[in-house]
Amino acid sequence: MKKTNKNFLKITILLFFTLIIVPTTVLQIHAYDTRIPDVYDMSFIHAEYLDADEDGSEDDTRFLVYVFFNPLYFDGSLIHLDCYFEIILPSNTTYAYKGYIRLPSESCIIQFDVYNTVTEPGWYTINFESSVKIKMIKYTCFCTTIFDPPTEAPGGGGPTIGF
Repeated sequence: MKKTNKNFLKITILLFFTLIIVPTTVLQIHAYDTRIPDVYDMSFIHAEYLDADEDGSEDDTRFLVYVFFNPLYFDGSLIHLDCYFEIILPSNTTYAYKGYIRLPSESCIIQFDVYNTVTEPGWYTINFESSVKIKMIKYTCFCTTIFDPPTEAPGGGGPTIGF
């Protein structure tokens, strides 16, 4: 009789942990990354150098990204867009920024001003990646642009960002 109680206890504990672990695993399987332009897409529409912080030196980068969400997936609520971008200078020095933006509509233009980053002549690369979760699925987009700000301006301080 004691052996039966021990087996019953072992089976009960095993069943208990199985019920906890299996649903968690199933939920994690459904949260995956995918890139489907029909859901949302983005692209660079402009990149330039200028004196955005008005410190007297044209050492700032401004770029604009157009973001579009398909109305079939957009329910009219605010969209939480996780963003990551990097500016790679001709010397391969890289400035990286991460944050999020709340978008109030299905399409918009986001302007980023990155201060004190244009410090050397040559070709600059901007890589922009974003992601959004819709119904437990994480969708991602990536775009890149290259531009040549013809400047040899000294840096006006540490790189910072505004948008």
